[in-house]
Parts: sequence; structure tokens; C-alpha cells
Amino acid sequence: MVANDGTEYEESIDYSIEYQPGTITTLSSGDITDGQPLTISYEFKPVGSYQAETFSAGDRELPTQTINSVTTSREAKVAASQIVRGADSPRVTAELVLSRLDAGQSLLDDVVLDIPGEDGFEIESLTREPGRIALQCGTRAPVSEVVSDIQSQLSETADRA
Repeated sequence: MVANDGTEYEESIDYSIEYQPGTITTLSSGDITDGQPLTISYEFKPVGSYQAETFSAGDRELPTQTINSVTTSREAKVAASQIVRGADSPRVTAELVLSRLDAGQSLLDDVVLDIPGEDGFEIESLTREPGRIALQCGTRAPVSEVVSDIQSQLSETADRA
């Protein structure tokens, strides 16, 4: 916070901020006087969170994702909810490498990608090199893909506006 004469004031010494409602209060112990003209610069960064009822983080550090196209707190909460729903089960990954594929053999028909539980593997990528075929598989989309989908949805919505 800066006065019109260039004097800079410090948070917790001259004023306090309540970030959620966006209020600034001058402190009686500070140097800001009543009616003094001030210039206030700020940046609004919406934050949202969502926690599934059955989730327990324990000692793990929870991941944070920044989605620059989110502009309101409501959008941030919806995005957080979508990320949690998209990543609500453990992600198991596997790489399957085949050294050969016989003529007429169907890779997708012959390779069974199934694990115990309700979610089977899905092929995420296939790399073909001389004498080698590699499949990258996973049981659900990675969080980065969930975030990318949210960004695409927000972009499409902005394009229609």
C-alpha cells in the first residue's frame, strides 16, 4: 500500500488484510491517518478446494494445480472438485514391451490389460520401433490430463462468450 506522496506502508504494522472478503483495515498503532489518500495495488487469485468424504491425506503432501484460466472462486472450487473426482482412485501404470508382432496378429485383441479390482488398464500411448513395440498403460487419467481437460472446457466456454 502506498500513499500519494510515495510513502510505503507495511501489512501488520500499518494495516491488516482479510483476504477472503477483501477488506483492509488501518491499524491505530500504524502511520496511516484518517482520510489519507492511498493507492492500493492487488492481484486477485481465486482459490478452490474440495475434499472427498473418504479421503485422508495422512502425512502426505497434497498436490496443488494452478489453472490460469480460472477467474472466479466458484470456478476454482468446481475445478478442484473435478480434479478430485478424476483422481479419486490410485493410479497404477504399466509398460508392456513386445519384441515382435506376427503378421496378422492383432495387438489389441491379443493383449489382455486387466488387473483385479473395478478399473482395468487403458492404453495411453504406443511406441513402435524396429523390433520393439511398447505400450504405456494406466488405470485412470493422470491429474495433468484432468487439468488439461478442465483448461480445454474453460477455453471453449470463453470462445463462445
